[in-house]
Amino acid sequence: MDRNTLTERQVFYIAEFNEEAAWLSFMHAEGWKLVKTTGFKYHFESCPQEEWIYQLDFRDGNLDETSYIQMYADYGWEFVTRFRHWYYFRKIRTAGDDMSIFSDNESKIEMCRKVIGHHVMILAAYYLFILALFAFMMCGNSFAAPDSFLNGFFEGAAVGCILGGLIGLFFVGNQLHRLRRKIRQLQNPL
Repeated sequence: MDRNTLTERQVFYIAEFNEEAAWLSFMHAEGWKLVKTTGFKYHFESCPQEEWIYQLDFRDGNLDETSYIQMYADYGWEFVTRFRHWYYFRKIRTAGDDMSIFSDNESKIEMCRKVIGHHVMILAAYYLFILALFAFMMCGNSFAAPDSFLNGFFEGAAVGCILGGLIGLFFVGNQLHRLRRKIRQLQNPL
């Protein structure tokens, strides 16, 4: 293993982008700068122990990536990497500088809404797939002999689909609820 690189496994869910950014900032202060991520795996290189701030931005849809990254570079943010729709930026901490990648609460709210909209679409597609699979299994079950192996297989698969769908609904629903709570907090700061 190379002493100048480090790979860490860490789990952050869709509503935990601030926590992820804070952890990446901590890792940089410990002497490990982010190079890339594949979701649950983070790849680092050794670096001087300095105070850098990491921020994430979510972009869905068509995007002129070069202009988008340049826009942040113009404000002093270094582009680090991208994973799916998430863009990772960092900037050295300086006194008096705004350390948020977003200029106002409305920008933060808009990003949260984009994350919600994207995941609601994925959730809807997932449930349409589950319903189609369930219907297919039930049709297959009607052609199998009453006590055959296939009959039990189709029943078990149907129950598995339903349980998996309910677990997925609960998990993603919880994350979307947390994002909506963030939006309310940004709209009504105390």
